[in-house]
Amino acid sequence: MNFLNKLSKLALVALVMVGFAACQGEQKGEKAPESANMPKQANENMTVRYVDADTLLKFYNLAKDYNESATRMQNQLDALQKAQEDKIRNLQASFAQKEKNNVYATNPQQAQADQATYQNAMSAAQKAVANKQEEIAKILQENQKDLNDKINEFLKKYAKEKGYDMILNKAATFYIDPKYDVTSDVVEQLNKAYTKVAPKKEK
Repeated sequence: MNFLNKLSKLALVALVMVGFAACQGEQKGEKAPESANMPKQANENMTVRYVDADTLLKFYNLAKDYNESATRMQNQLDALQKAQEDKIRNLQASFAQKEKNNVYATNPQQAQADQATYQNAMSAAQKAVANKQEEIAKILQENQKDLNDKINEFLKKYAKEKGYDMILNKAATFYIDPKYDVTSDVVEQLNKAYTKVAPKKEK
């Protein structure tokens, strides 16, 4: 399970670019609104920079830590599923041996008891796996929110300090000159500010 993909390439844009639709033509003899009615900012030069979200997630230490955590949790889930499957297979093997030895033919009550044991084991296995999946999903959601919040918080502060009107996600643009790329600086500053903390308990 990749954290970065699980997070569906997290929305990392700190500020949303607003497009201004131009009014065209005249309707029923009325003139289109004058440009003077447009916000002044639309007629001014804006200072814009962009961040490559994929690169940011690849090199930001918090994102890497969360990705490693997701991998560990996936391994735990895989191990749990295998353990439960082994239990069921062992029961099946035991029941098959009893049937081969004609235990059930001579003792119908034992057959009923073993059938109940099998059903309970199946139910317990399914519940254990479902609980683990729910636990992991909750942690992943919390980690995703924490990562988004920290990046969003930083980019707002970063834009203000640098005097940028807008920071875009490269993936949301058709083309933008590489000279406006601040990804490396953003990653460097984020990592400087990041203090590794103990991960959430992974049972």
